[in-house]
Amino acid sequence: LGHLVFRMLFSFRISKFINNQSNHVYCSKIEHKMGLKYSPTCELIFGHQGITQGFLVGKEFEGLKQMFLMMNEARLYCATQGEGQASLAYELAHTYASSRKQFGKPIIEFDDVRYHLNKSHSMIQALKKGLLFAFQENNKNIVDFITPLLKAFATEQGFIISSDCLQIFGGYGYIEEYPISKVLRDSRIAMIYEGTNGIQAHDFFFFFFLKNSPQNIDLFFSLFQEISHPSIIEGLSISKTIIKHIQENPNNLSSSLDILRFFSYLYLAKFMEKDSFFMRYHFSEIYSLKLRILG
Repeated sequence: LGHLVFRMLFSFRISKFINNQSNHVYCSKIEHKMGLKYSPTCELIFGHQGITQGFLVGKEFEGLKQMFLMMNEARLYCATQGEGQASLAYELAHTYASSRKQFGKPIIEFDDVRYHLNKSHSMIQALKKGLLFAFQENNKNIVDFITPLLKAFATEQGFIISSDCLQIFGGYGYIEEYPISKVLRDSRIAMIYEGTNGIQAHDFFFFFFLKNSPQNIDLFFSLFQEISHPSIIEGLSISKTIIKHIQENPNNLSSSLDILRFFSYLYLAKFMEKDSFFMRYHFSEIYSLKLRILG
C-alpha cells in the first residue's frame, strides 16, 4: 500500500509497511459519502505513534509541478468518467423505456421520452468523439487547451444526462430498486474532484485568453480549418467577440463557466456538424450563452 503526498515543494511516496514493520500510517475514519461508495475514501494520519518514513519522488522543489502533471492527466480521466456515467444512464433509461408500457405501447414511443433519449444520445456521441480526439492528439498544447473544456463540460453533462434519464423512470427512478439513482449520485463527484469545474473555468479564462493569448487563440482556431457548417462559422465569429470581451474585462470572472461552456459546444461541434439533432438542440445553446457572457 503506497500513497503519494504532495507538500507543495516536495512529493513523497509513503508506504504503510517498511520491511514488514509498521510505518505509522493510521486510518482515522472512513468517510460516509453521497455516492461512489465502491471506492472507499478515508482520512490518513502520518506519524501517529512514531516516525513515518517517506521517499522523495522526483527532485526537490518540484512537488507542485509533479502534482499538476498527475492532475492534468487525471482530468481527462474525469471527463471519461462523466461520459461513461452518461452512457450508462442512457442505456438503463433506453432499456426501461423500451419495456415499460403505458396506454398499450412502450413509453419510448412517446414524444417527450424519445426526445430526451435522443438528446442524451447525441451529446454522449459528441463527448465520445471529443475525448477520442484528445487521447489521440500528439500536440501537447492542443491537449492542454481542451483538457479543462472536457473535464468540466463532460462531467457536467454526465450529471445532467443522468438526471434526465432518471426522469424517464418516473417515480421508479427515485426508488433504490432501480440502479439509475446510484448513477446520478456517483456522477456528481466528477464535477468536484481533480479541480472543481469552477477552477477549470478560471484556468481556461486566464491561461488561454490572457496568458500567451495570440498563440492560444490561433491554436484554437486551427482546429476548425476544414469546417464549412454555417452555424459553426457563425459560432467562430461570435467567439472572436467573446475573446475581445475577455481581454477588455480581464478581472470579470462571473461568466467564466459560461465562457467554458460556449467553447465546449464549439469544440464538440467540430465532430458533430453532420448531426442535425446535435446542431439544433445542443449547439444552439451558444446563443443563450452569448447573451449571458456579453450582456
